[in-house]
Amino acid sequence: NVQALAKADQYFYQLIQIPNVARRLECMIFRRRLDLDIADVRPELRIVRTAAMELRESAKLKKLLQLVLAVGNALNASSFRGGAHGFRLDALLKLKETKTARAGSDCPTLLHYLARLMGRADPSLITFIDDLPHLEAAARVSVQTVLASITSVTAGYESVQTAVKDIDTSAVASASDDRFSAVMKVRWLK
Repeated sequence: NVQALAKADQYFYQLIQIPNVARRLECMIFRRRLDLDIADVRPELRIVRTAAMELRESAKLKKLLQLVLAVGNALNASSFRGGAHGFRLDALLKLKETKTARAGSDCPTLLHYLARLMGRADPSLITFIDDLPHLEAAARVSVQTVLASITSVTAGYESVQTAVKDIDTSAVASASDDRFSAVMKVRWLK
């Protein structure tokens, strides 16, 4: 007799009568946490997107990269690498490592030489970083953390969709006034 049980036991008895209760609770927990999870990752995504737009739209950066390409082509003119139409971004890291053969040069690395050349060709290029105010903040964003958050949200979303579909097609849900599927479906439309 259920009525003879304590209130807490009656509650748990009623709870275990719900079909797929564990799966439903997981879905409800995911639903409650979803806004928080998205709110955690949204600012980082916004910063990265803003920095990417700044990079794409910076005329000074474009001119600077064209200058790097021209210098690279001039240095490699006699090899198969000369006349390139572009370069990999990791090549930029080599600019500070490429040293001059001349001792006592006032441009000890290719990076120093490019800075001097840039100052002569177009002095406004030296301030190219001013076109990229969000770049430093975007560089601090942990790509692994953002991807893990997105993967977690995506997996949770897919799990909820599968659970809703399974519960929706079950005979118990269609034979009763079970509103779980309807409530969970409405949530995703917002």
